[in-house]
Amino acid sequence: MQSVNNPEAEPTFVCECQEEFREACANEGCFGEIDSKRYCVFHFPNNTKAERFNVALRKRMEELRLDFRGFWFSEGTAFQGTRFAERATFRYAVFSEVADFSYAEFTKEADFRGVIFQKGANFHATRFVQDVSFRVVTFETIADFSYASFGSYARFAGDAGYPMFNPRCVLNLQFVRVGKPEHFTFHSVRLQPDWFVNVDVRKFELTNIHWDFDLRREIAALRAIRLPMPHTLLSITYRRLAINAEENQYYPDAAEFRYCSMEVLRWRARYIDGIKHYHRRTVAEKIRSATRVVYLNPLHVGKVVIGGFRWMKGAVQNRRHRAILSVTWWYWLMSGYGEKTIRAASWLFAIVVAFGLLYATRGVIPSSTASSRLNSLASGLVYSFEVSTLRRLEPPPKSVIDRFIVGAETVLGPLQATLLALAIRRKYMR
Repeated sequence: MQSVNNPEAEPTFVCECQEEFREACANEGCFGEIDSKRYCVFHFPNNTKAERFNVALRKRMEELRLDFRGFWFSEGTAFQGTRFAERATFRYAVFSEVADFSYAEFTKEADFRGVIFQKGANFHATRFVQDVSFRVVTFETIADFSYASFGSYARFAGDAGYPMFNPRCVLNLQFVRVGKPEHFTFHSVRLQPDWFVNVDVRKFELTNIHWDFDLRREIAALRAIRLPMPHTLLSITYRRLAINAEENQYYPDAAEFRYCSMEVLRWRARYIDGIKHYHRRTVAEKIRSATRVVYLNPLHVGKVVIGGFRWMKGAVQNRRHRAILSVTWWYWLMSGYGEKTIRAASWLFAIVVAFGLLYATRGVIPSSTASSRLNSLASGLVYSFEVSTLRRLEPPPKSVIDRFIVGAETVLGPLQATLLALAIRRKYMR
């Protein structure tokens, strides 16, 4: 139940908000009651107060009383172009509508600890002269900091109970200006790489970050805001993030960033729409979905099979097949751009085994040293290993075809071993 009273000041009235917030509404009268609790107009948790709230807020701003702890900001509240000449505290406030701070200026410290932005936060071109804190803030939908400037420390920190950026939230940091990049901090939050497009992130402090990688979603998001050359911009962003992770000794993240930086450019060259639709995760999702449909209604098996073939046909038609002639494609295939140790080792093993079988079947090794089929196979594998390691061959190949095969492995084996060594070095050297 709720009721609204005359907001005239009552000498004995004490707002029933949290005790730590009562200092912010001292000498305010009772505005209304919800669930048997009486609140002032600032802490009354309902949008029905909009007109009276905005009047009281304007008066408060004129008096430079910038303590907004625990306030419930209602519809129509905007700080667009406002200059905050004193320290502004919004701790644990709730913005039930879009919080518009665009073109505002904070000349002193600003504290947004624990604030909940239910419908988005607009800090476009906002200027923070001194320190600003966004610790354990909750951004429900969008957080726009494009063209904002930060003159001192800026801290975005979350924890297990406050994820800060909800899964449907989008952070926009494009063209943000930071006086001292090393003072721009993200700690214990979930981030997406595409949020850092068009901003130099190399010196930002990124600690205990959960990176949400999804190239398809990131490319689609950049296209949605009509950014030109989204693949190139995303690749640049990934390279900058890799430099940041490398300098801070987050080597697994650095490897993933380097891989994605190359992968997004390969997608642009390989796929007509610039997005890879056919990979392990989507195939697994399709199989699970088809299995569920057939299990519920076996009569739909024909439709499921036809739908699967159509999807595969579309995925194949989306490819530019001439892209496989590029060095980048083969670099990805053989070693994941020098980042995938298991892939590089698997290909090296496959090369040694394939050429070993070829040597065994062609009789490159004399029968005296390979008396049985098993011994012939073992000798072929050993011979192949010696070729890959550039050891002196005994016996040397005699026919032209055998010399060609040995020459091919002499090139492919050491080359693949080099790619494996590069991947191992990047992963374990440090």
